[in-house]
Amino acid sequence: NNPLTSLPATIGELKSLTYLNCGNNQLTSLPATIGELKSLTELYCGGNQLTSLPATIGALKSLTRLRCSYNRLTSLPAEIGALKSLTYLDCSKNPLTSLPAWIGELKNLTDLHCASNQLTSLPATIGELKSLTTLHCIENSFTKEVQNKIKEMLPNCSIEF
Repeated sequence: NNPLTSLPATIGELKSLTYLNCGNNQLTSLPATIGELKSLTELYCGGNQLTSLPATIGALKSLTRLRCSYNRLTSLPAEIGALKSLTYLDCSKNPLTSLPAWIGELKNLTDLHCASNQLTSLPATIGELKSLTTLHCIENSFTKEVQNKIKEMLPNCSIEF
């Protein structure tokens, strides 16, 4: 909860950092050097003015939790699909119109929060998330037909529409 408008590129030098909370600021971007934080397990960058996430985020192989809610993201970088340790992803409260097909590559994902976006459907690959236990996607524009299809793809998941 500060008026930070940027993070220094030198943040990448914090090699032992495991948790980074830069949320609720005025950040418009994250430095590419964030990808050098190889020990990082949790990244909270919600409540900013981010319009994109750096591709280098895909280098954070230890990351288990990513919260990028309450921003201005119109898409998620494909590199997030490489985060095989990710168990929790919150991209709620952004102007996302779709989730990418690579979401199905996040096999360890247990919690997916994509509420309050502009989604009308989810990719078919969402059905590949066998570990998913919670899907929170209220305040989107899913038809009943789409909701039923998602329920069929994720029979063991608690889903909120």
